[in-house]
Amino acid sequence: MAKRKEMPRFPVPDDYQPKQETIQNLTEKYGEIDHQDETDKFINYHQANGSLLAIVDAAYRTWIGNKVKWEANQQGKNIPNQKNRPLPNRKRPSYFHEIANRIRH
Repeated sequence: MAKRKEMPRFPVPDDYQPKQETIQNLTEKYGEIDHQDETDKFINYHQANGSLLAIVDAAYRTWIGNKVKWEANQQGKNIPNQKNRPLPNRKRPSYFHEIANRIRH
């Protein structure tokens, strides 16, 4: 089986702007987003970390998808077109808490 040839990777340019088609697709999928603000955050993050990307628009789409998921998790809302996963029950007492209660009583 032949190996797939890797694409060359480059740092995110200072003047990167997502393609209009990318912005339209993301708006249809996730609704209105401040793309100028998110583009600035995207550039700053990847330049600060020295990221090398093969397809910058693909990385930007992932960035926006992760932003939407993160915000939904923070607000406890449903993510459009995503199945909800139950959150762990953090209010349930631990195993050791149950043992301590038995010893006390």
